[in-house]
Amino acid sequence: MKRRPHGVNLDDGVELWSDEDFERLYVPARPEEARRLSEWLTDLKAEPLIFTGQIGSGKTTLLNKVLRHSPSPGIVRVEFDQVPLEETQGAFLAVLFGALLREALAIGCSCDGTGVSLSDFSPSGPRGWEGLRDLLLTAPPTLTEARRVRALYSVFDENPLQGQRACAELMQRIKREIGSMPPIIAEGVDKFAISRAGYIGLVEILNFLSDYKTLYEANAIHLFDAGRKWVGSDKLFIGPFGDEIVAAMYEKRLGDYAPLHRGDFSFLMQYSGGNARQALRLLNAYYFRRTQLGNGRDAALALAAHQVTQDLLQFGFDRFPADLLAILNRDGYVEAGVLIDPETAQDARVILYRNWAFLQSTPSPGTTRWPLVINPLVSGAIAWEKVMPEPPELTAVRRWARDHQISPMGLNLPEDEEGRPRAWKEIWDQLASSESFVQLNIVRLLEEIASSLFSANRQDRIMVSYRDPQNLNIALDYLIGKAATYGPFKSREIRLVGGEGTDPVATMMAEIKEKDEATIYAVFMEGSWTPAQLDVLERLRDRFVDVQMLWFVEHSALLRYLRHWPQFRQLLRFYVLEDDFLSPLSKEEIEADLSVLSSVFGPEDSGIGRLRCVLQYLEHGE
Repeated sequence: MKRRPHGVNLDDGVELWSDEDFERLYVPARPEEARRLSEWLTDLKAEPLIFTGQIGSGKTTLLNKVLRHSPSPGIVRVEFDQVPLEETQGAFLAVLFGALLREALAIGCSCDGTGVSLSDFSPSGPRGWEGLRDLLLTAPPTLTEARRVRALYSVFDENPLQGQRACAELMQRIKREIGSMPPIIAEGVDKFAISRAGYIGLVEILNFLSDYKTLYEANAIHLFDAGRKWVGSDKLFIGPFGDEIVAAMYEKRLGDYAPLHRGDFSFLMQYSGGNARQALRLLNAYYFRRTQLGNGRDAALALAAHQVTQDLLQFGFDRFPADLLAILNRDGYVEAGVLIDPETAQDARVILYRNWAFLQSTPSPGTTRWPLVINPLVSGAIAWEKVMPEPPELTAVRRWARDHQISPMGLNLPEDEEGRPRAWKEIWDQLASSESFVQLNIVRLLEEIASSLFSANRQDRIMVSYRDPQNLNIALDYLIGKAATYGPFKSREIRLVGGEGTDPVATMMAEIKEKDEATIYAVFMEGSWTPAQLDVLERLRDRFVDVQMLWFVEHSALLRYLRHWPQFRQLLRFYVLEDDFLSPLSKEEIEADLSVLSSVFGPEDSGIGRLRCVLQYLEHGE
């Protein structure tokens, strides 16, 4: 995405990868870990290594930084998260073979006689080894091509041992060509929770790779998947950042405007938990409320914390392990056995995988205790009772959260010395209207979305859930019409139908294969998506980091889907159509927007047509 040389560069904590990203935004925070990764890459006798940390800890950015400057030849990067169309052993093995094939072809190795021949893939019909490589590693442009790719996967599924032998042979040929065993970078393993069905198929490939020079990009929970061959590899763990690093990140992101907000860094750092993504989401939300909505300091900080909590950590009460969190909070550590014992492992792993608690470091020598702190945005969900009675307004907010199936996390507010919320009236005005709660009226909410979704310097993703499908058209007309007042944007609608016998994710990949910075994609999730389809969307989330998207999904379906998206949801901001958008619209505002558009663009402009539909709706009620 575009970066400003001196101004503000905010995003929702996506990885850094481009020259511009590293030049303007990178903070050198882990020199020892970077050194170890560099030494591993150049060590001709290096053993497999698990590079691990929690979601948003900065693993991928650090790995990208090290790999950019590595002199090691023949590096094979295998994107287990972004490439496979399905989560089977054959699919993962096919992607590994494709990545090795790509490197072998690049350095001039022969690919014949490996145990896998082109004739094995008929009638898929790849044209030569280059054609097979492209089919295995490139997003299919059509559903027909997606079916061809799945046919290739089936070949590896039918005889996985033969596929593994072919991969081993390609590695040996690359070794002979470059003089050493090629480093295999198993990327995206961290996208697979141990409890997911897809992980079972991936484990077979990870175990196979443990006999070779492999770097696994894993989540911290994988360290506790006892008994797996690959988990026995050496480990390099990264924990949260210190306050000085988070402050340096804020300085980089705000550029010349950092001095104006430096006084509020301490609060943001306190609630970041040292997690890079959470820290940047907090800064993003706070900066908008301070500069665009004109909130006071306390209100901006409190509402930013609430928004980030709901976006990143929201979960229903029935699955929130408050008792175990309370114990971990009391002890300040988690025993490794708790993460392995079948009676406690499920809740403990959920807590770590969903970032409800942050591991601080590896255990001290001779112990099995992992130092841990509860995520500051979650701590309010552990104990509801306070020494001082809570004000009735706060009780009402929490009741509203329960009624809307929203976790209580993030509903704490800045307090004075007596434990009372500060600047409550301003916060209350944002959260309540009469006796029914509306977080923001449509005009101000659209301003918030416009600051990100409709900015040429941002690529953000908004998910809007709706209770009544009849409200969709008017909302979409307003959103896309409003976008036109910020610049010449196009809108493309994508209908993704889930359910048995459908292929919604392949449809999505085909629709956005040629990304356009001036296009907003309106994506409609329809049908009843299967758990497998939701899991694939979760895994492929990084394919959407540079695309501007508005997602629409039925509200009750979203509540079912959220549990499948601990990582995909990290890219999204969530709103409820009826609660957040459908406040009374002003005819005067629409007419003013039409006047602006008419003076800048022609009468055939799509934004003008959409806003005229909204105006007609307001005038006639339909």
